[in-house]
Amino acid sequence: MNQDHADSEDRSILLALDALAADEAAADAARVELENDEAAEALSGLYIETLGMMPYALEPAVPPAALKGHILAAVAGDETQDVGPAVARPAPAAAAARRPAAATVTGEMPVHRRRRWPLRLAASLAVVALGAAAWLFMALQEREAALARLRAEARALTARATELEAASAEARAAAANFALVTSPTVELCALRPSPGGPQPAARGMLFVAADHQHWYLALHGLQPSAAGRRYQLWFLADSGPVSAGLFDARPGAPVELSSETMPAGTRAVSVTLELATGSRAPTGPQVLYGEGLTRML
Repeated sequence: MNQDHADSEDRSILLALDALAADEAAADAARVELENDEAAEALSGLYIETLGMMPYALEPAVPPAALKGHILAAVAGDETQDVGPAVARPAPAAAAARRPAAATVTGEMPVHRRRRWPLRLAASLAVVALGAAAWLFMALQEREAALARLRAEARALTARATELEAASAEARAAAANFALVTSPTVELCALRPSPGGPQPAARGMLFVAADHQHWYLALHGLQPSAAGRRYQLWFLADSGPVSAGLFDARPGAPVELSSETMPAGTRAVSVTLELATGSRAPTGPQVLYGEGLTRML
């Protein structure tokens, strides 16, 4: 009797413990479920709020007029929709009259601005490119002008140097001829017009150094030669006539010739008029002639 009563109490205690454990498990499950529901509800709220804020992050866009009119007509024709006076489709003329000009401009400006900025950027880049091209062209023109000036200056300097060199050579030749003429050992040969020659007023003087090589000839009164004709100087040596070159004469100006060499055995000097190309032997009229050398004392 007592044993049965004790067993009954133990079973009651065990059942109570099991019930408590089940209640705790159910409470834990309910708490987890509640927490999950709260988290899901919080996520859902955040999602809805995010979706609601997305339109504010986008730029407003004006729908096409045809689509807007179609939607308003469909809503106004549905008797189950309480559209009220705000969405009733107005007459085109009345709607245009009631539409504020500022609202039209304000609503369309962002669209036009979004569509036009690439063109404006391209125009700006084109202007910059044109400016850079113009600057480069002007710089190239200035460089070409500077190069042209430098080339002209270089040509002028070259011409000047040539003139100075020629003048220096003439000065050296004049100094050498002066030294020859004033030398106490110089020998002279007078050139006179040939009897019956074409220029009776012409005359000349040949100065020969003691070595019979360096010579200087001064001619006066020669008339300019005719077209296709030139004067030619000849040294008449034992071996025959030797040409000493062609030359021209100017009115009233003396002719001066000189050289460092003279043919061996020269005994006479002659000046003739030949063709402009010259001759291998005297063929034209003889203008001046001289022979023999006289030493100056």
